[in-house]
Amino acid sequence: MLLPQKNYDFKKELLTIHKPNVRDFSLAPNKDDFDLSKGASVSMEMPEDIVVKTAAQDFCDYLYVSQQVSTSLLREGKGNIHLRYATDLTVGNGYMGYRISTSCTGILIEGHDERGIAQALYYLEDLMNIRKAPFIRYGIVERKALFSPRISQSPFGMYEWCDEAFAILAHHGMDAIDIWLKDPYTDNKGEHIDLRLIAERAKKYGIDVYIQLYAPHSVHPTEENAQEFYDKLYGQLFEVCPILKGVTLIGEANNFASKDPRVGLTPYTKNYVENIPTGKISPGWYPCEDYPAWVELIKNAVRKQRADADIVFCTYNWGYQPEEDRIKLIENLPADISLLVTWDMFHKFKLGDTVEDICDYSLCFEGPGEYFISEAIAAKKKGIKLYANANTSGRTWDFGTIPYEPMPQQWIKRYKNIQKAKEEYHLAGILENIHYGFHPSIISALEKQAFFTPVETLEETLSKLLERDYGKKDAKTVEKAMDLFSQAIREYIPTNEDQ
Repeated sequence: MLLPQKNYDFKKELLTIHKPNVRDFSLAPNKDDFDLSKGASVSMEMPEDIVVKTAAQDFCDYLYVSQQVSTSLLREGKGNIHLRYATDLTVGNGYMGYRISTSCTGILIEGHDERGIAQALYYLEDLMNIRKAPFIRYGIVERKALFSPRISQSPFGMYEWCDEAFAILAHHGMDAIDIWLKDPYTDNKGEHIDLRLIAERAKKYGIDVYIQLYAPHSVHPTEENAQEFYDKLYGQLFEVCPILKGVTLIGEANNFASKDPRVGLTPYTKNYVENIPTGKISPGWYPCEDYPAWVELIKNAVRKQRADADIVFCTYNWGYQPEEDRIKLIENLPADISLLVTWDMFHKFKLGDTVEDICDYSLCFEGPGEYFISEAIAAKKKGIKLYANANTSGRTWDFGTIPYEPMPQQWIKRYKNIQKAKEEYHLAGILENIHYGFHPSIISALEKQAFFTPVETLEETLSKLLERDYGKKDAKTVEKAMDLFSQAIREYIPTNEDQ
């Protein structure tokens, strides 16, 4: 029976990171298990590292809340869970990589970096949640992240960033957020925002911050003061918050004043005379020939502040435009930036026998679409780092008001194709969601497994997660129901009007 709730009660529930009383006290350890039930002690060789310390404190809280095990965080000596860095990892040798070695004497966690150590601790939590007991099997596990960045909005709401929001992202293997601003002190809604405080809080959880700037980019690259203008526009962001990871450039947000003769004025509302359209499209919705010079200016401005800043150029706004023009733009972009291409959007399908429409951020099509493939090929040829706007964390625009879409078999199809895109097109990063973020669910847990290597068979992972949440007795029934949902979404027609 569902209990009545007030609006936004789900936010209050999200403040609890670790589910209480997960442990099944009827279970006993096997001979090849390390048993934490009598107490645990965590020691680390890098006590001042804020990411490691935050993750270690989180792990202690998990054991206390979920497994009812008392844990101590040691300042000296070695505990039965010891954390350190290592350079001799094999599979785990890479970003967010780690090795977990479990024996009768304890658990040794070795990280390629601080985020790898944090992910190792979260992985132990995942194992104990599935096991429903504080027992870890002897052996060695090595893993690392397949994709970075994995960018998300907040589970609490678009601009609602608290420590719990960052903890949720970190537990799911995500490592970045994208904040939409008008200036360093004002968000896209016109409300005050403390950018530096958000970034410092995110840093504790190994979360990077990107900025999408909703400000008029009104100076053309050919104008005399162009570099000075963009130095100031983007420099002020880094003056307020020096630890920003990068910026995202998107046509509809930036209002670039292009001089391409094929386009009209910016913003798009100026392309009307007495409410009658002039027939000219705004530069934000067309792959203008002067975008490369504009991107170069912004790249130079940002990297004066941070040499390794990530400049992300998004192409989704001109998906309706000719492929020839889109590819030509990519060929002329600076090679040392990142290209963000939408995964499924603009895929064409038929409504009946005659009417044609396009896919718009929908799970009905697992992707990739023709639009993504064409630009991914061009990016690979150019040598530009490729990201995908893939809506992978549990929600699409099909049903934006539900916590998650319970269609894991269809999500698995998407995840497998995203894995293939890494091999075929060197896909490096993912924009997980926009606007309404995601809600922690069986889907986001499944995704986490899909986006770390080595990847366990996702169908096996799904079975384990269903048993975790619904018990062995009902897991198969729920799986069949979710398979029917997955079949149904493939028949869904994602028109703009419905969405």
